Amino acid sequence: MSSRPDTTRPGDAVGTLLVDPAARCTTIALRGEVDAGLEGELSALCSRIVLDGAEAEHVVVVDLGAVTFMDSSGIAFLVRLTQRIAPRRLRLRHAPDQVRFLLDVTGIESILDVD
Repeated sequence: MSSRPDTTRPGDAVGTLLVDPAARCTTIALRGEVDAGLEGELSALCSRIVLDGAEAEHVVVVDLGAVTFMDSSGIAFLVRLTQRIAPRRLRLRHAPDQVRFLLDVTGIESILDVD
């Protein structure tokens, strides 16, 4: 894990990634419409999460506050990310009602934490 914050380019369509070793936290802030059109970007974002050597207390958070729409591609991203960071649990913050509905319908809210 690097000792300096790592962020995606500000213009990335899907969102930003911030690694803050001092706070023991990796935050992914998604924005806009998270759908099949962003599948490649979501996959790339997921692959950038590296927790080798990170302390057990290090958490991974996905902030969904700026998401205006999400389909099954977004849900698939959350599942892949949950698998990638296991045994840690993924934390979701600011999930809009539409996203909460998808979490409930798919049943994946049982494998992550929703604030």
